[in-house]
Amino acid sequence: MIIVINVINILFRIYSYIILARIFLSWLPVDHANPIVNFIYRVTEPILAPF
Repeated sequence: MIIVINVINILFRIYSYIILARIFLSWLPVDHANPIVNFIYRVTEPILAPF
C-alpha cells in the first residue's frame, strides 16, 4: 500500500512541475508548434481550462 501512495505522490509532483512549466511558458514568447510545448499545453489544459 505504501508503494501505491508513493507512486501517486510522485505523479502529482510531476504534474505540478508540468503546470509550473506552463506558467513559465505563458510569460515567454514560445513556438506552439514545438512538440514539448505542445505536450505541456495538452496535458495541462483539462485542469487549467476552467480558470
